Amino acid sequence: MVRSRCQRRGPRGEVDAVLQRPQRRSHLRRSVSSSGEIVHGRVRGLLESQGKYDEGDPLYLRAIEIGEKTLGPDHPALATSLNNRARMLEAQGKHNEAIPLLERASSIRRKRLGGCHHSTVDTQITLERVQKHVREETN
Repeated sequence: MVRSRCQRRGPRGEVDAVLQRPQRRSHLRRSVSSSGEIVHGRVRGLLESQGKYDEGDPLYLRAIEIGEKTLGPDHPALATSLNNRARMLEAQGKHNEAIPLLERASSIRRKRLGGCHHSTVDTQITLERVQKHVREETN
């Protein structure tokens, strides 16, 4: 399990799971492109919550394209866009399409944020869940 790998010693020497301790996110700055990524993100989320996946998917694809061009191929904000689209695909039952996105997001986050960062762990858990669905579908 991912959680057991992510431990650290506290100030008194005790071992705490990183996921049990709230993480400060002040050091992570959100990069916003000139195309209005925040607005796109809210629209995507609204469409997804309404089950309008076909209308939301082009916005996810656009966010990924913008992120790659403006932030680079290994930026944590790009990993967020990849992860979000993968979760939308998972909600639609398109597990095979979600796996490569989650693998890439996990790789970016592991490289840039570390293996025990809450976002990295969350993406890895999602990837494992989706891979399990694929295995179950093939049996």
